[in-house]
Amino acid sequence: VKKTIKGYVEATTIEERAKWCRDPETTLRKMTEYYTNELTFDTYYFDSVTMISERDISEKKLIMVASKVRSVSGDVSTEKNLINLLLETQDDGSYLVDWEIAVVFQPSDWDSFVKSKSTELHAFRVDLRDRVNYGPYLYGFSDDNRYQAYRISLRTDEAKYLIAYAKRNSEIDQKIKALLKPSDNRNRNLKFAFPLTIKVRYPEDSQSDQCVEIIEIVSESWFIP
Repeated sequence: VKKTIKGYVEATTIEERAKWCRDPETTLRKMTEYYTNELTFDTYYFDSVTMISERDISEKKLIMVASKVRSVSGDVSTEKNLINLLLETQDDGSYLVDWEIAVVFQPSDWDSFVKSKSTELHAFRVDLRDRVNYGPYLYGFSDDNRYQAYRISLRTDEAKYLIAYAKRNSEIDQKIKALLKPSDNRNRNLKFAFPLTIKVRYPEDSQSDQCVEIIEIVSESWFIP
């Protein structure tokens, strides 16, 4: 685990970093596009692992690792930071980093989707909440007996959110309700955001750029097997 994290965070090029990632060839293509858009490529010095937790998703053995790293400014290392990485266990016992989750990579472009009010399916990693506090049943989704409203947003920009509707009591709606159901250790009065990967689209002849329909749950997390 330490070898993987050290190799990943101390990489100085995207080619080098991609070697420590799941599906390195595909990830390198996504990295090339992602960092070409003037997004920051951060290099660190690995310091230590502070926490490891295990989780299995879709028969994949995953571990969440919290690590202390020192940020790099020029040739000088500065203060320590805490970063969280998701690693997938490989058949040979080695580990590879899920880069997409590390940077919250979006399979689709949110701004283009909203601007065009696309009726085609687009996938996003979102934070989904079960409370919408103001008249959420709008336009083609006005029948609250037919639709259940949710709020979806980008964790990287909370100001970017949409009202997303699922057909009430459908398989999708029931699955979301189960995921959002308060547990014994969660305050029922708090708004809880669940990380989810979903496919959404605008209805035909959409009258609002804020109302979309949830068509598919790609993953009950941000991890896409």
